[in-house]
Amino acid sequence: MELPNEHFGGLVPHSCSHCAQIIIIGSGSHCSIGRRMSGESESRFTYEEAEQASRDGCSLFKERFASLQNLQQFTSSLPAQLLESLSLKFSTALVDGTDFIFFACEWEMDEQAIVPYEDNADKLCVLELQGNKTVGFKPPRPLNSDPGSQETFERIRSWAQHCWTKHPQCVEARKKRLSLIEASHSIPARLVEVGPIGGGNVVLRDILPSINQDTDISDQHTYAALSYCWGDKNDNVRTLKGNLDEFRHGITLANLPNTIQEAIYVARAIGLPYIWIDALCIIQDDEEDKKRELPKMAAIYAGAMVVLSAAVAESCRQGFLRRRKISDLLRTVYRLPYYPTMEGSQEGFFILSEGPINDDEVVEPIDRRGWTLQEHVQAVSLLRFGSRQVRWTCPTSMEIDGGNDISKTSEDLDSEVFDGSYHEGVLTLPEILSSRRAMEDFCDEWRRFVEKYTTRSLSEQSDSLPAIGAMAQNYDRITKGKMGRYCAGLWEKDLARQLLWFKPNPSNGTKVTRLKPSWAWSSLPGSILYPALHLVESSVEIINCILERHDQNWSYGSVASGALTVDAQLRPLFWRDYPYINTEYDAADDETSPTMHVYWDTDIQWDPGHLFCMEILSAANEVSKSKGLILRRLTDGNFERLGYYECPGWLVTEFDSTDTGISDSRITIV
Repeated sequence: MELPNEHFGGLVPHSCSHCAQIIIIGSGSHCSIGRRMSGESESRFTYEEAEQASRDGCSLFKERFASLQNLQQFTSSLPAQLLESLSLKFSTALVDGTDFIFFACEWEMDEQAIVPYEDNADKLCVLELQGNKTVGFKPPRPLNSDPGSQETFERIRSWAQHCWTKHPQCVEARKKRLSLIEASHSIPARLVEVGPIGGGNVVLRDILPSINQDTDISDQHTYAALSYCWGDKNDNVRTLKGNLDEFRHGITLANLPNTIQEAIYVARAIGLPYIWIDALCIIQDDEEDKKRELPKMAAIYAGAMVVLSAAVAESCRQGFLRRRKISDLLRTVYRLPYYPTMEGSQEGFFILSEGPINDDEVVEPIDRRGWTLQEHVQAVSLLRFGSRQVRWTCPTSMEIDGGNDISKTSEDLDSEVFDGSYHEGVLTLPEILSSRRAMEDFCDEWRRFVEKYTTRSLSEQSDSLPAIGAMAQNYDRITKGKMGRYCAGLWEKDLARQLLWFKPNPSNGTKVTRLKPSWAWSSLPGSILYPALHLVESSVEIINCILERHDQNWSYGSVASGALTVDAQLRPLFWRDYPYINTEYDAADDETSPTMHVYWDTDIQWDPGHLFCMEILSAANEVSKSKGLILRRLTDGNFERLGYYECPGWLVTEFDSTDTGISDSRITIV
């Protein structure tokens, strides 16, 4: 059966005798997957059956074996006879108790998935039901091949107008943001005036001197803000001291990179007179201007009518309105039989795709950039141009131009804690701030945020703190300062626990320059994790934290150095040889019983010798774990962090009983 090419990019659905055994049964939220002629309400294939189907050329089973190869880290140690005991299971996934939108494909052993489902995200997306219109299944709209089309922009204008005029929650959120921006004097110094549709020039406008004190900025300057990847900074057109006057008189649109041109086109199309673009609105070679404008950036994104996210563009030259090749996105399309009941006859086909039909399962270039997390979370309204979808997200609704609409929240974070819009729920804020458990939740939220943020990259490691400065400021404001001082990405109230970050993968041979202070996660590029932190009192006492900030007027920005003074117990550790990997060490001579797990911060080779363990959280009991830092003494008597360790409580108890080498010390870590 031929399918409309415009829906599936010209792909012809695959169907064969092997995959035709997989049948969809039922309707709506009651759909399930069975296997033809088996009488079973689930569809499971033995390893041998799946392998034979793959050998016979079935595309669906070939893809499943490709996914199994991607799981070799989990299966490579399995003997051949155990590998052949695997089975392949197909099942439906429901969303909010309504229609299913994808099939889950899982390799199992003894009817248990060999990896957790979230790590084994092998899915087939439902595109369409053909041949039976009475099932009640509502298919997703086809993916939109042209995000720059007039039809797309008619949709976008409709979304924008509804949000700006008919969403009370969104209107109120903007009013609150603008009042905070005005109160904090965070109005942008400049905006780009986009001019009329079809115009060949734009103008850089000085905003601050032109604002009358009695004029409402929300009436005078309504603007969009662009969130994008620069790529090579030399590819971008930048405002410099030497061209500032020229840009005030006009900038030729055709001379700007594609991403910036297209952002201006979008602003014009949705009726906004101004747009804020960092490369143009901050004088890039003027350190004083940067010092004034960079702390405003999050407020600028928060105050925008809409943040335009050029998610699909890897650089400013690439643009984000280019046509999409639907066949590449869907990859392979399948046709599986549909039966209203197990005992009934076939009444149509479900069409499924190998590739996802929403952007939630796609890591776009913008999702890998450190600065854009803050830019997106701050936005009241976000218009995201992805590789599969254009998506409008606001406090009231979420709209898409095609595909399905399953959406996660911004980075799965409690954005209200970070964007400054926290509203009191079951507990009032005073109750939250006085409750140890609730405060622990706030601390957990920050640690979880740092874990997610550090998976992103930055052109300059020194930007790691400025890129989340506004989120830290909002977190501080929401918690009424109860978290204490902000110490290079860690909070004073929870400082001991927040020191317990570790690098799951050190620099892997890549040369890195470690910033100061060594105890802060911001000292190194790359992702960090926190261990499970039990509620026991810390073994260290924080005495003082002295920070040298690059900008003394911006408490949430970068730091030049930091000295952390603590009272702690130091246990000597003699290190014979550096392993170059995170590893377990045996505290005794018996090599069969590893007892200490060390995560090194880097794979830089240090000279063997004496190191120190500084316990931060003692074990709650002998079967739980003691957690702390590995330190080395510097020539000036201060200490430097080298890594993180865990060891069982019984080992610490045994070590303490010998009372050898343990010293209560006041030390300074730099």
